[in-house]
Amino acid sequence: MYRSLPSLQTLLVPAVFGLTLFMSAGLLFLVEPMIAKMILPLLGGTPAVWNTCMMFFQALLLAGYLYAHFVSIRIKTKHQVLLHGALLLLALCCALLVLRALPAKEEEGTAQDGTEFSDRGVSSPPVGQRIRWVTLSFVPSSLMLGVTTFLSTDIAAIPLFWVIPLALYLLSFIIVFSRVTYHVHRVMLHLFPAALVALLFINSPVTRPTTGVSFLCNLGTFFLAAMVCHGELARSRPPTRHLTGFYLWMALGGVLGGVFNAVAAPLVFTSIAEYPLVLVFSAFLLPRPGAGKQRMRSSNSLLEAVLDIGVPLLLGLLTFWLIIQWPLWRLDLSRVASLTGIDVSALKIVLTYSIPAFLCYALVFMKRPLRFGLAMGALALVVSLSGRWNVKILHLERSFFGVHKVYDTPDGKYRCMVHGTTQHGKQRLDPARSHEPLAYYHSEGPVGQLFREFSDANRKESVALIGLGTGTLASYGEPGQRFTFYEIDPAVKRIATDPRLFTYLQGCQARWEIVLGDARLRLEEAPDRAYGLMVIDAFSSDAIPVHLLTREAFRLYFAKLEKTGVAAVHISNKYLDLEPVLGRLARDAGLVSRVRDDTVNISEDKYRSHWVLLARREEHLGRLARDWRWGALRGAAEGPVWTDDFSNLLGAFTWK
Repeated sequence: MYRSLPSLQTLLVPAVFGLTLFMSAGLLFLVEPMIAKMILPLLGGTPAVWNTCMMFFQALLLAGYLYAHFVSIRIKTKHQVLLHGALLLLALCCALLVLRALPAKEEEGTAQDGTEFSDRGVSSPPVGQRIRWVTLSFVPSSLMLGVTTFLSTDIAAIPLFWVIPLALYLLSFIIVFSRVTYHVHRVMLHLFPAALVALLFINSPVTRPTTGVSFLCNLGTFFLAAMVCHGELARSRPPTRHLTGFYLWMALGGVLGGVFNAVAAPLVFTSIAEYPLVLVFSAFLLPRPGAGKQRMRSSNSLLEAVLDIGVPLLLGLLTFWLIIQWPLWRLDLSRVASLTGIDVSALKIVLTYSIPAFLCYALVFMKRPLRFGLAMGALALVVSLSGRWNVKILHLERSFFGVHKVYDTPDGKYRCMVHGTTQHGKQRLDPARSHEPLAYYHSEGPVGQLFREFSDANRKESVALIGLGTGTLASYGEPGQRFTFYEIDPAVKRIATDPRLFTYLQGCQARWEIVLGDARLRLEEAPDRAYGLMVIDAFSSDAIPVHLLTREAFRLYFAKLEKTGVAAVHISNKYLDLEPVLGRLARDAGLVSRVRDDTVNISEDKYRSHWVLLARREEHLGRLARDWRWGALRGAAEGPVWTDDFSNLLGAFTWK
């Protein structure tokens, strides 16, 4: 008997439906970073913009799934068509860009082990299963935002560093919901705990991995976590009848992850604690294989419960002893160092941390997720505390723009402010020398030379300074001058103006004021030709605001500078070579330029700094134009100029 051929409609409908879903998902993927990039300049170029944007789109996605779930169970098919058509027509008439996934009624599915399921009187999923769905979707969503913030804090808040974690997040969904992932999931379950323990060591306060290693390890661990959690979701998805509810709970977990990172964490934590916290929490979600009756009786025994608490506690105490007492530092590893080519101190650090890390990973083979998760928590807590040991923290605050920490050095000589992971100011605690500018702004460095050149009779009456920090540059103020600091973060203003923390502003001889808000927006309010000198000091790591390095930005700067005015741009950075970028901007604007990369006399109170000077004519730079320490900018004739619509941060990246 011949089988009838499938109709054209049967062939076309799944193809059109799949193409529609693919295009809508791709459009959503493109629109998210586009909108976030558009609002970046309004909010100062902080990584938190992406978290907020993602939370908004996750909420919209949850609303879409809620709509789909309600429509599929409450409205007949023919009425669904009318409702969908009316919504699309409304969107077209309003000329709005609407992103909506319209899941249709699916066919009978296939489980991960290859067996088919249908609707043979299956009851609704229990409450515990629904909570697990929410939890399994919450963790990857939170980690995606956490790793994005972690990676972009020291470099820049740009779509490049948003899209990569987002792409890995979506890729994990694609892989785990395919039909060939059973063995892949088993491999992920073995790789993830090892990566989790290794990442804890790499992100510890004492290690300084290269940029490439840090990027790959953080992204790799995040991807494994997403594969494990989404793999468990795929393995536990219900029959077709309950799929809309399944996707609804899954979307709810995604939204909760976004809310946790974008809203709750900044209010609850004084540091970026949500990323390591959720990494540790993900260890508890590992499945427990072989849960037979005998094993269940064993897991409920008093001995197992004691071990679940006791083993992590002992591991934490061992780690604390190894880190604080440093007993392994008495070992002679000179021969091993000579054979491996690794520094002796680095070997001892690796050995100190690898012992508890290895013991923690060994707990995976006990197949007790609770024990492994608690051990990871104990290890993470001790490693985190070790970075603060013997450090007197005076102020710790988290704002929308980052984490600010003020502390005294163990020797009691200096007070420092750290923004993210980069030091942004330093002052002596000795009252007799507290007025001396230090760090990137010391008197023998480029900026000290700049203020000496334009002092006394040559001084600029009005000076604009973009970026406040600890207010160190106020120490160069002279009587009769006016210093205007432009600062976007109110937390930085509170720190710099608090005499209990820093006193640079209180000791400033010039009149000074602090203007809060984004520098470009607030500078537009200033009169043209208002300043004789402008110091742009917003590019010393910590997510550089790219919108301050564009053609439009430099047109604004020189519109506010008098005809003989000078702009000084601080471009010190651990990861980015901004000198060619400034060279192209200077060439485009017809400006003369000089650059000085100060690497001489570096000490504990004199840091290396990289500065660029720009002016309309060479004589406006005074003697600095002829000083041998100030040279020509590199790359002035290569590549396109950065604008508000175009910037190529990857081209300026240095993989050191």
